[in-house]
Amino acid sequence: MSSKLQHFNQKSFTAENVTWAKENGVQIFMNSLWGVDTEFVNGNTTNIDKIIALKPAIIQTDHPLLLKEYLKSKGLHK
Repeated sequence: MSSKLQHFNQKSFTAENVTWAKENGVQIFMNSLWGVDTEFVNGNTTNIDKIIALKPAIIQTDHPLLLKEYLKSKGLHK
Protein backbone atom coordinates (compact mmCIF):
# COMPACT_ATOMS: atom_id res chain seq x y z
CA MET A 1 0.00 0.00 0.00
CA SER A 2 1.38 3.40 -0.89
CA SER A 3 1.58 6.19 1.66
CA LYS A 4 -1.04 8.94 1.70
CA LEU A 5 1.57 11.31 3.20
CA GLN A 6 4.43 12.44 1.00
CA HIS A 7 7.37 14.75 1.47
CA PHE A 8 7.76 17.33 -1.25
CA ASN A 9 11.14 18.99 -1.81
CA GLN A 10 11.81 22.47 -3.18
CA LYS A 11 11.55 21.29 -6.80
CA SER A 12 8.35 19.27 -6.34
CA PHE A 13 6.63 21.72 -3.97
CA THR A 14 4.74 23.60 -6.67
CA ALA A 15 1.13 24.74 -6.93
CA GLU A 16 0.52 22.20 -9.71
CA ASN A 17 1.89 19.25 -7.70
CA VAL A 18 0.13 20.34 -4.51
CA THR A 19 -3.18 20.59 -6.37
CA TRP A 20 -2.67 17.11 -7.87
CA ALA A 21 -1.81 15.66 -4.45
CA LYS A 22 -4.84 17.17 -2.75
CA GLU A 23 -7.15 16.01 -5.57
CA ASN A 24 -5.76 12.48 -5.08
CA GLY A 25 -6.06 12.38 -1.30
CA VAL A 26 -2.33 12.74 -0.66
CA GLN A 27 -1.24 14.91 2.24
CA ILE A 28 2.02 16.80 1.88
CA PHE A 29 4.72 17.73 4.31
CA MET A 30 7.40 20.28 3.62
CA ASN A 31 10.59 21.04 5.50
CA SER A 32 11.42 24.58 6.51
CA LEU A 33 14.65 23.38 8.08
CA TRP A 34 18.06 24.98 7.69
CA GLY A 35 18.00 28.07 5.47
CA VAL A 36 14.27 28.75 5.62
CA ASP A 37 14.26 28.30 9.40
CA THR A 38 17.28 30.57 9.81
CA GLU A 39 15.67 33.27 7.67
CA PHE A 40 12.41 32.93 9.59
CA VAL A 41 14.10 33.21 13.00
CA ASN A 42 15.93 36.30 11.74
CA GLY A 43 12.66 37.95 10.68
CA ASN A 44 12.63 37.19 6.95
CA THR A 45 9.30 35.44 6.34
CA THR A 46 9.42 35.35 2.53
CA ASN A 47 10.16 31.63 2.14
CA ILE A 48 8.04 30.41 5.05
CA ASP A 49 5.15 32.44 3.60
CA LYS A 50 5.60 30.62 0.27
CA ILE A 51 5.38 27.29 2.09
CA ILE A 52 2.33 28.40 4.08
CA ALA A 53 0.57 29.65 0.93
CA LEU A 54 0.57 26.15 -0.58
CA LYS A 55 -1.06 24.74 2.59
CA PRO A 56 0.86 21.55 3.27
CA ALA A 57 -0.55 19.22 5.95
CA ILE A 58 2.70 19.47 7.92
CA ILE A 59 5.53 22.00 8.04
CA GLN A 60 8.62 20.48 9.61
CA THR A 61 10.68 23.04 11.52
CA ASP A 62 13.23 23.31 14.29
CA HIS A 63 11.13 26.18 15.70
CA PRO A 64 7.58 24.84 16.07
CA LEU A 65 6.49 27.29 18.77
CA LEU A 66 7.69 30.27 16.73
CA LEU A 67 5.91 28.92 13.64
CA LYS A 68 2.74 28.26 15.65
CA GLU A 69 2.73 31.85 16.95
CA TYR A 70 3.35 33.17 13.43
CA LEU A 71 0.46 31.10 12.07
CA LYS A 72 -1.77 32.38 14.90
CA SER A 73 -0.82 35.98 14.03
CA LYS A 74 -2.03 35.33 10.47
CA GLY A 75 -5.27 33.69 11.67
CA LEU A 76 -4.13 30.26 10.43
CA HIS A 77 -3.89 28.43 13.76
CA LYS A 78 -6.09 28.33 16.85
